[in-house]
Amino acid sequence: MPYFPSTLIAFIKFFFKPFRFYFYLMILANMVIAAFTAFQPYLLKTFLDSVTLNLGKHNLWHGSLLPAILLLFLTILNVLFWRLNNYLVLKTLPNLKADIIAEASDYTHGQSYRFFQDNLSGAMSNKILDLASNTDNLIFNSRSLFISSFAFFSSILVAMMVNGYFAVLYVVWTCVFIGTAFIFSNRMNKYSNVFAEFRSFTFGKVVDSFANAFNVMLFARKNYERKYLKTSLDAMVDKDKELQVKFIKYGFVLSGLTVIIQAVTIALLLYFGGAGLLTVGDFVLIFLLTVNIIDHVWNFAEVLLKVSEQYGVFKQGLEFISKPYTVMNDHTNPRIVITEGSIKFTDVKFTFQEKNILFEDKSILIHGKEKVGLVGYSGAGKSTFVNLIMRIFDVEKGDISIDDQSIYSVDLDSLRENISYIPQDPTLFHRTIFENIQYGKLDATFDEVVVAAKKAHVHEFVNELPAAYDSLVGERGLKLSGGQRQRIAIARAILKDAPILILDEATSSLDSSTEALIQDSLKVAMQKKTVLTIAHRLSTVKAMDRILVFDKGKIVESGSHDELLEKGAVYQNLWAKQQGFI
Repeated sequence: MPYFPSTLIAFIKFFFKPFRFYFYLMILANMVIAAFTAFQPYLLKTFLDSVTLNLGKHNLWHGSLLPAILLLFLTILNVLFWRLNNYLVLKTLPNLKADIIAEASDYTHGQSYRFFQDNLSGAMSNKILDLASNTDNLIFNSRSLFISSFAFFSSILVAMMVNGYFAVLYVVWTCVFIGTAFIFSNRMNKYSNVFAEFRSFTFGKVVDSFANAFNVMLFARKNYERKYLKTSLDAMVDKDKELQVKFIKYGFVLSGLTVIIQAVTIALLLYFGGAGLLTVGDFVLIFLLTVNIIDHVWNFAEVLLKVSEQYGVFKQGLEFISKPYTVMNDHTNPRIVITEGSIKFTDVKFTFQEKNILFEDKSILIHGKEKVGLVGYSGAGKSTFVNLIMRIFDVEKGDISIDDQSIYSVDLDSLRENISYIPQDPTLFHRTIFENIQYGKLDATFDEVVVAAKKAHVHEFVNELPAAYDSLVGERGLKLSGGQRQRIAIARAILKDAPILILDEATSSLDSSTEALIQDSLKVAMQKKTVLTIAHRLSTVKAMDRILVFDKGKIVESGSHDELLEKGAVYQNLWAKQQGFI
């Protein structure tokens, strides 16, 4: 079953496992880097004590040589481990982020159509990018927390070698400082989560506006879009300011604590120094350790606040992306095998948007290779009927089967691979014409694509383009006319050559002359296939074997065009209106 981790621990296990060796080495390198900040001052103390003791004597060089060499060696070792750490980052983070984006995108593609209806594409993309980028940030900041923590404990160990009172001072002050910072970080969670949500929502609006750039131009709504976006931007700015004000207040409190430890350290140095309990090297060591501890503890607290903010954004992205599927696909199920293409609804119940019962106890049989038209007023259930067959939505009760195979007990991908669907308003990928047609059959050769294009009358207008089949169609195909997009969609379906063909007003965007050509092509494409045609223009389904008339989720009439006209009911009324008789 498709899986995406929904908790931090599960996320780490899932994505970090391939890189665990590099992360173990990274931890080791960071331990050495952290220890350097504590033991360098100790070697400097030893060097200074030796110099002070032997100053003006002939053996000054001899007594100070060893600590000087060790100090230099430790510095070189620190540089080497920093370079090792940078190398390990290079080996892990770019691939890790790529894996996260790939897995999150793949999992999101498996969500139901309703999921994509309810969420802006820009907001979804932003959540995925947030997840990857904040994983990157969390790793860097967690590394910083680790270095600061290890450096602190190393400093405590060194301080105990000189005077235990300073070690106690550092521990007590750090507990107070970190405790205060931890309280602040918990309070920051609420503000960071709210800000992240506002930011994601605002970016989603930006993407939505760009996706509808043609409408913005067509209606001269540039100023309106600016005002529409400004409302969200103002709200986002307000939340950002609230977050930053909290940071300023907390920073002021933490700064006061650093002044306190420096004052107490100086007082203790003077007290123990006056009692003759400290050397010059001890003075330098303690002073440097105090500065190091302030830097590391402050960095720890500062990074802790960043981690809190980043984790809030990370958690939101994780919760959004890891939402369980509502339309499940078990890849262990057998692939569907379609020979005749008969479709059977058995006691099907489906409720649209949790309130409107569209189908209830619906049962119907569509024979294999039968050509069936679906007509009725808008909202009668025609599109939902075919969407249930493709498992865009799942039924609440009952079953749908194709050639006596329940569509819920077969692999979902294999089901959709056996159905060609041509929508009323097809959208194309921002790729070449060749790639958009080849999408119907990924291993198709160029010649096969051209054959399908000729059948759909795409070849004529493609040859007039400078790059021919290599021409980019623009976002959602906006470089092409509606009729051209429709013909490409038809060519794609012809190339797919699935045993079941569903047409949703497939010729509605075509002019009369082109429609006549496409109708001929569709007749070829329909041969030896089960065909369902949704139509508002009844003339397009006159030649169907059977016409199903929908009204409020029920099939109220069934028969050929002539049979339905003779009945003198709903279909006859629809026909009379379209012919201008009433």
